Amino acid sequence: MTWMLNVPRLVRKMIIKKLLKDIKWSNLVLEIFSVIFAILLALWVNEYQQEKENLAKAQKHLARIQEEVKQNLKILEHHNPLNKEKLNDLQNLTARLSGKKLPNGADRLTVGYSFAPLANTEWEIAKLNGTIAHIDAEQITLLSQIYLAQHLYQEHWIEFTKRSSSGKVTITNPEATDEYLGSLKFSVITSDRLIDYYNNFLTSIKGRDKK
Repeated sequence: MTWMLNVPRLVRKMIIKKLLKDIKWSNLVLEIFSVIFAILLALWVNEYQQEKENLAKAQKHLARIQEEVKQNLKILEHHNPLNKEKLNDLQNLTARLSGKKLPNGADRLTVGYSFAPLANTEWEIAKLNGTIAHIDAEQITLLSQIYLAQHLYQEHWIEFTKRSSSGKVTITNPEATDEYLGSLKFSVITSDRLIDYYNNFLTSIKGRDKK
């Protein structure tokens, strides 16, 4: 267009007027809208494909979380009855002692406990890589309940086992049973709640798969 700079002003005006007159505005507007529509469509398709990929990855990760939950349920169903039995025995013992000395003239009583090591690896990975943003909200709620309860359960036992790394507690007087009783009660109550949470989550997965 540099050649127009050398054209007299009046002539330039005439040329521009002629060019503007020859333009088919309806076609131009249609072309502009076509380009805009094509760009928006391309963006939508790209976003749709990305969301589809994210959902596929989320479902694969959810399957791994499901396996983690199943394993934790299996472990807990093994350990919880053992702690319930120990709790029952200790409660009976405490009731019999009622401030008296330990039975059979013993100066100490050794009682074991059963700690269930529960995994949370897949849940933590899902939080770190953002997978949970693409998992159903109802399932996220159930999983949040599960892993919060697991955290409380494990934190409690970590603190307790620091004082008894051997897996046994030695009680030297009836009053010393209080702390151990409290730990066992907390373990049993939390374990029962966790088992319910596990089953609720697994049931929700089955219900979703049937749809």
